[in-house]
Amino acid sequence: MAVASSSWLPSLTTNALAFGAASFASSVLCTLFSLYVTPVFTSVYKIDDRHFYASHVVFAIWNAINDPAFAWLIDNTTASGGDRRLPAIKYGGPLWCLAFLIPWWPWSTEPGSFLVGLHFCVSICMFDSFLTYVLLVHCALLADLTTDNTVRNNYNNVGSLLGVAGGAAGAVSYYLYDGKDMAPFRSFCLGAATVSCLGFWWTGTRLDVGRLDTFRREVPEHDPLLETTPPASIAHTAPLDGATKPNSRNNQGTAVGMRSRTPTRDSGPAGSGGSEGEAATVVAGRVASQLGNAPLSPKTSTGGAVARGGRELSFWGFTKQLSSHWNFWLYVSMNFMENFNALFDQSFFVFLDTKLFERVVPRGPHGVLTALCLYAPKLMTQVLTPVADRYGTYKLIMGAALFKLVAGVLMFACGRPAWPLWTLLFLGNRLAATAWGFYNLSFSDVIDEDTLRNKRPESMSVSVHGLQALFVKPAQSLAPMVGMAFLPAGALKTDLVDMTMRQAERVQAAAFTLMWAVPAGCGLVQVLIWRAYRLHGAALKDMKMKLKEWERFLSYKRDDATGVGMA
Repeated sequence: MAVASSSWLPSLTTNALAFGAASFASSVLCTLFSLYVTPVFTSVYKIDDRHFYASHVVFAIWNAINDPAFAWLIDNTTASGGDRRLPAIKYGGPLWCLAFLIPWWPWSTEPGSFLVGLHFCVSICMFDSFLTYVLLVHCALLADLTTDNTVRNNYNNVGSLLGVAGGAAGAVSYYLYDGKDMAPFRSFCLGAATVSCLGFWWTGTRLDVGRLDTFRREVPEHDPLLETTPPASIAHTAPLDGATKPNSRNNQGTAVGMRSRTPTRDSGPAGSGGSEGEAATVVAGRVASQLGNAPLSPKTSTGGAVARGGRELSFWGFTKQLSSHWNFWLYVSMNFMENFNALFDQSFFVFLDTKLFERVVPRGPHGVLTALCLYAPKLMTQVLTPVADRYGTYKLIMGAALFKLVAGVLMFACGRPAWPLWTLLFLGNRLAATAWGFYNLSFSDVIDEDTLRNKRPESMSVSVHGLQALFVKPAQSLAPMVGMAFLPAGALKTDLVDMTMRQAERVQAAAFTLMWAVPAGCGLVQVLIWRAYRLHGAALKDMKMKLKEWERFLSYKRDDATGVGMA
């Protein structure tokens, strides 16, 4: 696999482009859907308020449960290797495109009818269902494709760049959308769905998931080698979070794979002189001594994940395993705060712009500030990728959190009159928030640790993603509610010119407070959380080394069990 370039320009390998094609397609769909679904149903179809809120209640419940449910189903399919991942994108992507088209053709011409409400509920739930199904797999692929963080950075960089290109669909649609004549907009949506469908197809057919097929492939059922209990010279695979207890059982003995495998000239391929067989035996013995004493178990015949000792692993058993990982909870907490901060910025940017920026910042600088806040963050992932390559995602994320904390304190200290300073700091906060684009890289390390700690013969990356989404997604609903609670009554619905001077002053003061306090508060909590995170530096390198040895061990055992390399 080609190594990514350290430049901010990504290395456009075939695999990187195939990974990025799905990012492009999903960006097109998400941009158009999020921009227009609410205006279409409220202004064009005239949905009744009761149906609108009832649909959002149904959506909130469905949105909370579909991530772990879909993730568990995907990871427990009967297929193995790449066949467990790519069909979700290749076939789920086109279905997502069809779900994207549902809102743009009305089910009823009667304003406020029940059918309009049902149409809205079905539209948002169907769109989110296929979004979840496809993007869970796409996000998990970063962990499954490679363990090399530089290559992961390159995939993330290409995906971000193509995602920016896909987001341009929103700018084009702005000139085509007209609530009184929807025909041009509908034609554009049909074209966008077709292009997105091709993007998903490209990813599903061109992406090389050789690492899954080589190291995470299903091993034969009733494999006698997997029923043997290997010895252990250390207590546990990856004691990076201090959550495991030593186990000293069977510290002496012969390693798995070495039983009746005395290296001879016949133990490898013809002409090998036994060197490859001997090397494989050494690897097996060394890895077995490092990876603990629990017997390895293949997946069940029904495709379900298995726990140690051969028992089929239930969803609750998997949840219990994952819940014992301290680094997982630290990442979930970190991502919760980042989701809260990002959704708050998205929800209240227009409010800050109309209630504060327009009134305090002169017209020329205000236009520049607004443009930079909207478009500069879209390109920051490319700028920050070399930083992540050189210093690691841990330091990048920590730096972003520290910047938000310091910028918030400085904004509070300078006050509203010093607009040149606090506008620059606000723009800096918007740019620092793009570190969110690198969170998935750190989460790939958490997935690697889970694979190693639980000695999984098959990747469970999608289920790990789904479970963390269950705890993180409530932040998306909490952020707008917290913002509303701090604003004076009527602040969002009433223009400043219609308020008394005292009311307008209160609204501007509240807007300024929210502008610095929310990022600073989130930054402070994130710094405290991230200091306790252990998957970085020497500990991360050690975990990566053991993970590679574990994958080599699985490959060796599979070949050994099926007779590959035997005379």
